[in-house]
Amino acid sequence: MGNLLQEALQFLESKRRGHMAQEVAYKRGADSVVVLATLGKTAYQVEASEGITVGAEVVDFLISACELAIQGSPIRPQSGDRILVEGQGTFEVLDLPGAGCWRYSDPYQTTYRIHTKKIA
Repeated sequence: MGNLLQEALQFLESKRRGHMAQEVAYKRGADSVVVLATLGKTAYQVEASEGITVGAEVVDFLISACELAIQGSPIRPQSGDRILVEGQGTFEVLDLPGAGCWRYSDPYQTTYRIHTKKIA
């Protein structure tokens, strides 16, 4: 018998991709790949000078890890990569203090949650 939780997550991932995702272009330098992505957001806090805490939200993109490949080679998101969304603009992958620029969105490491900021 298979892992019931893993099978349920795979089912939900297929529904996310089929009903909640749109095509975006993921760019690294001159290379790019079209992938399906779901928009989300992450709230975070940064301690500024003199003990002041500043809160903000960033735009996240949920992308299947197996889709994120350039020239046939799998890649991991990097700060400075860009995501182009037709009709919505360009987003740059952003390092969050203490959290990096991405994390897995599930315990089986099948989906990236990529943190970005809108730049255009």
